[in-house]
Amino acid sequence: MENFKTKEFENLIGSHKGILISVSRNYSYCEEEQKDLFQEIMLQAWRSFATYNSDFKFSTWLYRVSLNVAISYVRKKTSEQRKLAAFEKEPVIATENNEPIEQFIQLERLLKKLCPLDRALILMQLDGLEHGAIADVMHISKSNVSTRLVRIKEQLVLMNKRK
Repeated sequence: MENFKTKEFENLIGSHKGILISVSRNYSYCEEEQKDLFQEIMLQAWRSFATYNSDFKFSTWLYRVSLNVAISYVRKKTSEQRKLAAFEKEPVIATENNEPIEQFIQLERLLKKLCPLDRALILMQLDGLEHGAIADVMHISKSNVSTRLVRIKEQLVLMNKRK
């Protein structure tokens, strides 16, 4: 039975690895921290896998676990100097040819300036989750998701104009 659970976990994670990569990239400030956060999310997902109810979407459960780990990770990083030094580094994003994509780099810079909860909301929307699914993950109402997303987008537009 244990071997079946391990295989099931590996298959589910394999098909939803993008969630882990996205959350890791957007809640850490350098490549080494991204790797550490990715590993921490994987560990916590494995430890929590027994609580996953297959009646619900795995992606929703994985977002909840990933974001909880990521937000806790950010809270542990209290040194402002470390954050400022990390902002100066270029994010690691590449095309199939390993050429940087300026739009994605700019988007990542803007997203990292958002508070962790706003960043979680906008990341889930960018990943194509519907407002109802985001509401489930964040434990807020669907209308609150809609309102907050409008405000976050306005904030991103203003930040982009200031650059």
